[in-house]
Amino acid sequence: MPLRRRRTPDHHTFELVDGVEDRDPEGADSGITGEPVDPEVESMPGSRRPRRVVVAGVVALALVLGGAVVVDTVRSRAQDDRLTVTRGGMLPLDTAPSRMWKVKATDGVASVGGALVTVVRGEVIGVDLDTGAELWRTDLGAPASCGPSSWRVEPQVSDGLVCVTEEPFRVVVLGDGGRVRSDRALDTADGPASPGPGIDLVRAVRTGEPGAAGEDLDVVVRLEDAISGEVRWEETTPFEPDSWACTTTEGGLTMVNSQPLQVYGGGGMIEVYGCGVGATFDVKGRRLDDPGTPEDRVWPALGGGFLRVVGSPDGTGVQESELLGPDGPVVRVPGEILDPMSADGDVDVWLVVEEGGTVRAVDRSGGALWTAEGLDRPDGVLTHAAGVVVVSSAQGTTGLDAATGRELWNQPDDGTYDVAGAMTDGDNVIIVRSPVDGAFGVTVEALDLGDGSTSWTLDDSPLEGYPLTVQGRLFLMDNSTVTRIG
Repeated sequence: MPLRRRRTPDHHTFELVDGVEDRDPEGADSGITGEPVDPEVESMPGSRRPRRVVVAGVVALALVLGGAVVVDTVRSRAQDDRLTVTRGGMLPLDTAPSRMWKVKATDGVASVGGALVTVVRGEVIGVDLDTGAELWRTDLGAPASCGPSSWRVEPQVSDGLVCVTEEPFRVVVLGDGGRVRSDRALDTADGPASPGPGIDLVRAVRTGEPGAAGEDLDVVVRLEDAISGEVRWEETTPFEPDSWACTTTEGGLTMVNSQPLQVYGGGGMIEVYGCGVGATFDVKGRRLDDPGTPEDRVWPALGGGFLRVVGSPDGTGVQESELLGPDGPVVRVPGEILDPMSADGDVDVWLVVEEGGTVRAVDRSGGALWTAEGLDRPDGVLTHAAGVVVVSSAQGTTGLDAATGRELWNQPDDGTYDVAGAMTDGDNVIIVRSPVDGAFGVTVEALDLGDGSTSWTLDDSPLEGYPLTVQGRLFLMDNSTVTRIG
């Protein structure tokens, strides 16, 4: 049977009858123009009037159905376009998928100019998304980290690729076809560097040398244009002693270890970690986390903005959540907002798990929509697509009506697998699962969003890796390779 539920056009029925008035029983225009049929003319041999009515009806029918097909095609293309730029979006498959090809990617992957980009030591290689054929290869002459981002691939197509090499310490920007747009040296005194969210470079440096904690160990975070070196913004993050990243002596004195700061850029934000610092900024330099709340975490929210959650003091759950927009908090609610792993477009319903396990839904302004009845505490939202919110919990995988919270279907879970990731093609939720016992391999299964039935499973084993989507295609990425599934 076909695996893609085709979007069918509206059906229009016409009854072509000679000699009837050109109006329907309700008195509305039928859509076929012309005068009422004259009984005398109708009975005349060779009369052309009845034929004219039928021909007009056939033409109208063809125009309506043709227009419906065109509209349906446009809608289908529009949805496919959304799926290629939405987190976890997959282009629909016409046949059950299998492993198509595998290439090396020892130092990460990225996406630029309609190609999947793999980094293998000092070489940056662009490959065709569908065939795996090599499109171009650029030798940087030294091991490199490229982005955005070598560990968080953006679903959008970037117009440039920023690569940082260590020896020599420099930043190289590549354009379409692997063309070198710029190549400039970096100063180690300015701290470590990492590809930023755009054609940017993230820098972070301490104001003092490692040793005893003090005010002179603040961290200066800077975002600069990767090509020109122009500083876009610079912020100072105060030193905040902690135990997990610093060293505490017997006398209780917190020391700064010699390990370098870790800086990351991707998903429209910048993160800096190390002894005495754990800070998150947006691309304009706004601090997204709260310096006085070490229990909070921030990550990009599906559909734009950011999600900030504050853990409870005892570490057993989430105290409150915020959806952050360009100008600050948009929604602040008690409990944990569950960020969907995938969607087929913009998200208008957010699930919140309150203390005690109650699950309710809010809109993007925080307004209450509904409360889920009889639902175990969800582990996460797998997708929000086609008006269905799919969650995983101890009950298994459950589809909820996004408008009412009513349970539409449930697929029980035997507890032997954890969800490693989830995607959607607009008709199905595609779930990648890994064994809870740490055994080798993953499974991939597509469940119909309408009734939860299995549309297809991928048993082209062995499969291993973390799932990610790039421009609507599904990949599995492990420590050294990336595999195309389709």
